[in-house]
Amino acid sequence: MAQQKNNRESALRDYVEVNVRVEKFWEKYPNGRIQTELVSWENGVIVMKANVYKDINDQIPSANGFAYEKEGSTFINKTSALENCETSAVGRALALLGFEIKKSIASREEVENAKLQQREDPQIAPEQIGEIKTKALQFAQARNQPPEKVYEALKIKSFEELTGKQAEAAIKKLDKWIKTAEKQGA
Repeated sequence: MAQQKNNRESALRDYVEVNVRVEKFWEKYPNGRIQTELVSWENGVIVMKANVYKDINDQIPSANGFAYEKEGSTFINKTSALENCETSAVGRALALLGFEIKKSIASREEVENAKLQQREDPQIAPEQIGEIKTKALQFAQARNQPPEKVYEALKIKSFEELTGKQAEAAIKKLDKWIKTAEKQGA
């Protein structure tokens, strides 16, 4: 777990947090302004726009940035999707204005969020549980074993702990095992 955290921190080292960009903006443009706008919020998808002005009286923004977030797509987006989206839009606008660009215009928060979404596995579907149980029983009967031995071989301790991807992998293994058992029995 500690190694995984260190790898994540190392991968994020070159990305800057939005608050750092905001601080740098206000240092350089104390009379500037940052304006955000909710573009849309439909079907759980939020789109925000941020305009950044070097001077409060400027009519045309010096830079703008857009961001979108899906409600509930990450832990933070379960309660604060709108705020998270606004922060991302501001961070992108400030990056386009040249603030704290090291590796890319993406902020540390955006990169972290993307990595979290990649890691999150879909929940196991009830149909998958039923399919695993049916196939495990079929294979167990072909081998004259209790189904528990099959679950043990699949490293399934609890169906509640399985993700959708793990369930798919277990089903594929069971299919192979069943085919092998059928060939050996024929």
